[in-house]
Amino acid sequence: MKKKIFIPLILSLITMFTWQCDYKDDIDKLEEAIDSLHLIINEPEYASTVRLGFIDAKTKKPIIGHKVEVNLKGENAKNLLSKTGSYKPSYDVKLGFIDLVVAPKVVDNLDKNNPMPVDLLIVSNGYIKLTQRILLTGEKLQTQKIMLEKDK
Repeated sequence: MKKKIFIPLILSLITMFTWQCDYKDDIDKLEEAIDSLHLIINEPEYASTVRLGFIDAKTKKPIIGHKVEVNLKGENAKNLLSKTGSYKPSYDVKLGFIDLVVAPKVVDNLDKNNPMPVDLLIVSNGYIKLTQRILLTGEKLQTQKIMLEKDK
C-alpha cells in the first residue's frame, strides 16, 4: 500500500523539479522574445487607387446602407484588384464607395493618353441596372462618381 502512494509522489516531485530546472531558461527566453515582439499589420501600397462612388442621381447623395453590387467586366477586368491585391469579379458595396487598385504589372503603362478601359455592371435593388465604362489612367487616386437612377 505504501509503495502505491510513494511511487506517484516521487514521480510528481521529479516532474516538478525537472520542469522548473530544465525549462526556466526557455521560459525566460520566450518572455524576452514576447516583450520585444512588434507586429505591424499594413495593407500593401499601390501606385494607383480607383475610388468608385455610387450616387443617387436625384438626391445627389451617396447610396449608403443599400447594397450595390459591382461586377467587373471586359478583358481588362482582372487588372482591377481589391486593396489586398486579389482579384474578385464582383464586390458588394454598402457604404457608398469602394476603393480598388490597379494591378502593379500594368499601372506603369497607363496615363491619360493611354488609359485602360474596364466595364462595370452595377446592380442594386430599387435602382436601374447600369453598365458603365471607366478609363483607368494610373493616377495616384482616381475618383469615379457613378450616378444611379431610381427604378420606377
